[in-house]
Amino acid sequence: DERHLSHCKIEQEENEKERTEGVKKQEELENEIDEYKSQLKVIAEEIATVKQEMKDLEAQRKKATDNRMDEMRKHDAKMSELKASQDALYKAIQILSAFYKKEALLQAEQRQQHMAVSRGSPPPSTWVSDYKGNKNGLKILKLLAKSGEDFAREAEESKAQEEDAKKRYEALMSDA
Repeated sequence: DERHLSHCKIEQEENEKERTEGVKKQEELENEIDEYKSQLKVIAEEIATVKQEMKDLEAQRKKATDNRMDEMRKHDAKMSELKASQDALYKAIQILSAFYKKEALLQAEQRQQHMAVSRGSPPPSTWVSDYKGNKNGLKILKLLAKSGEDFAREAEESKAQEEDAKKRYEALMSDA
């Protein structure tokens, strides 16, 4: 039985060695599992962060799009107002030009008729020189022309601002 006892001790030692190795292997695997769990937790947090960043980015894009649409509406309204102003100004200049030309012609005609009636008699003492038209009418026409130039300049500035806003929006959208 000594042989059997010796055999049992050897078997017991081998079993103890295998069990020790198994416990070590189990501990190593449990540590590895803990590492993987820790990595998964970090990855899950990163995913949550990225998802939140995507939501924030989408909100920023939506806000930028809304702002861009508002800018476009304001630009279109301004351009429409400027066009209407320019059209009205053009008509006013035409009408006033025609009026002042007609007024000058009528006054010249009246002067010629008066001269024909009074042939040879000198003009009344109240006339110092020949009538040269209503100078205030020219001032008004110049003022209206200057306003037209201002409207045209404002329209060009507005177009340039609109193009700049469009480029900034497109850059924002391509970066996002």
